[in-house]
Amino acid sequence: MRVEIILVDAAVLRGASVDSHARWLARRLSILGGEVARHSVVDEIVAAVAAEVRRGLMAGSNLIVVIGGRGTGSREVAVPGAARALGRDLILDEAARSQVIDSLLRIDKQSAGEGGADETHRSAGLARLPLGAESLPNPVGVAPGVWVEQGPTGVVCLPGQPGEMEAIFEASLLERIRDRLGCGPLFEASVPASGLALGELRAIAEAVMVEARGVYVREQVMRLPQGERLSLHISARGADATTSQRLVEAAVRVAKQKFQLRR
Repeated sequence: MRVEIILVDAAVLRGASVDSHARWLARRLSILGGEVARHSVVDEIVAAVAAEVRRGLMAGSNLIVVIGGRGTGSREVAVPGAARALGRDLILDEAARSQVIDSLLRIDKQSAGEGGADETHRSAGLARLPLGAESLPNPVGVAPGVWVEQGPTGVVCLPGQPGEMEAIFEASLLERIRDRLGCGPLFEASVPASGLALGELRAIAEAVMVEARGVYVREQVMRLPQGERLSLHISARGADATTSQRLVEAAVRVAKQKFQLRR
């Protein structure tokens, strides 16, 4: 599967900032079996986004991921740019609108009532999607992700905040991408990681994916009244159920060995 990543970020384009988004995403997509053929950075302008998405479509990419360029008013350029490249109208999507309002109410409550109805009104543009697109819930922020298919190509727009991008990827994109890759049955396991810091757990997750090929590993944080409970979530989709299970079991063994070395 040919994949392209488009970062919409004027600061990175002009050398005032460094891109960490594409590196994280390219690593995950490569582990899943995607061929990341191109990274590009474009200005925060609708026409620039449209031109790069259109170029990706003409190149025959199977997946085009647009990161950033999501915001209120004139800052919302990624989705309009994708819609222009796809030749689709933007329409108000009720599912996306509901997600945006729920997110704003949650954030408003956390910030002691600041914002409110005016912010909800101004953010309505975040719920305008290309005709036929699907909204992807944002578990930690406001702007939802957007998924739209054009023939053999999937185009996805993700917020530029790393935490939001990663959360939407894990919750809504991981299995979609596996399905597009034609992967087999899913097998999963969780490995408790008591006594480790979150940073250590993330490093172990990366190391396990390097050593135990064919698996996807991510850290999990469960917040309980008595504190946080950390674990590693390991999954694989092999050619058949037996292969999937064997891949995960091998990765579990590697993870446990690394836990022992860290303690």
